Amino acid sequence: MTRQLSVVLTLALVLAVFVLAGSCNGEDPGAVTPGVVQMSKDNFDQLVGKDKAALVEFYAPWCGHCKSMAPEYAVLGAAYEASTNAKDLLLIGKVDATQESDLGKRFGVTGFPTLLYFAPGSLKPEKYQGSRTAEDFAKYLSGVVAGLRLTIPNEPQFAMELVHTNFDAVAKDPSKSVLVMFYAPWCGHCKALKPTYNKLAKVFSNDKDVVIARINADDAANRKIATEYSVSGFPTLYFFPKGADTKPAEYRNGRNLEDFLTFVNEKAGKHRLANGDLSWEYGVIAELAEAVARVAMSSGESSKAAVEAVKAAAAKLTGSEDAAYYIKTAERIAVKGPAYLENESARLKRTLGGSVAGGRRDNMMMRLNILTSIQKHVK
Repeated sequence: MTRQLSVVLTLALVLAVFVLAGSCNGEDPGAVTPGVVQMSKDNFDQLVGKDKAALVEFYAPWCGHCKSMAPEYAVLGAAYEASTNAKDLLLIGKVDATQESDLGKRFGVTGFPTLLYFAPGSLKPEKYQGSRTAEDFAKYLSGVVAGLRLTIPNEPQFAMELVHTNFDAVAKDPSKSVLVMFYAPWCGHCKALKPTYNKLAKVFSNDKDVVIARINADDAANRKIATEYSVSGFPTLYFFPKGADTKPAEYRNGRNLEDFLTFVNEKAGKHRLANGDLSWEYGVIAELAEAVARVAMSSGESSKAAVEAVKAAAAKLTGSEDAAYYIKTAERIAVKGPAYLENESARLKRTLGGSVAGGRRDNMMMRLNILTSIQKHVK
């Protein structure tokens, strides 16, 4: 092999490594993680082999499997923090074996990630051989640590799970705006995104014409669909707009909740906030707000005329629930006086401060928005 060819092959190998490192591999395994102790030669023997059991991960920062596991280890750490007795019985730790090579050699670590369980008072570990999920870690530890109360909470899932048999019926439904995440179960980035994506689905759970969905593109039965949309990395997201003649487009914006909210609100014509409530703009019709305010600022015959003016303006918006409430409010003000605005607003705020939810909460938010919009024009 010529020296020139050798250099070319070396460069190609380096490039391949960088490409793999940049693919869907998850989070930084060395990041500070609540509930997980960063261990080194300086503190290892002070922590492990004492009166508490210990589960220790040996990782390498560049390791794709370590990055993929990082979100699961973080969930385990959170469960440890929330446990009523875990801190009395157990330590969860991690070691950067590239920086602490002596510790790695000491315990025979030859690959990453390696997870070792140390019983109380012992420095002879047992190698963890189970699946690398938070649930499996917790199940394993609960089996080897007597009396340990360590559970991973099952959060309700709001994102719709699609498969090849229902994908087209949901994603291509012309009556709905649909956001779909193509994911793979082993993908670290997908695992990291899952909580945010689930929150997004919860935000829009009251909107029947908005669907936040996901599909396992690594499942053999679903790969044809992934190929149809040229999915080559994970996660890949596509937005399917409402309408019969619309075409899906790949979502390329940011991946925090606010980015998703801004996008879906704009594309689907919604007004949702991060907590699921409706924003103050929802239901507001400036022309009608001004017209109803004139009812509040008039009396007698002029008040009746102002109500008729509201009805005439609202008639141009046939079928609008918002417009109907403007009319109802105008009629109430004509009978009860302008104090109705303040009294009704206060009542709605008190009720919304309770446990009211779902469509009823949306309706009350709409009414409060409308009352507030009217009050702004009352002088």
